[in-house]
Amino acid sequence: MDKNEITPINSGFLQGVSEVLAQPRKNAKTAVNLSMVYAYFEIGLPQSHWL
Repeated sequence: MDKNEITPINSGFLQGVSEVLAQPRKNAKTAVNLSMVYAYFEIGLPQSHWL
């Protein structure tokens, strides 16, 4: 195989990678949101000022 030759990638493989990455991304977003709620609570901002 020539080093400049492009090897096709199975779309099922790419879908699997996408699914594997989706859950950690969701978990990270949830963790950040929860941390922001705790921070706002600690500094005493009313809930109407939260994002």
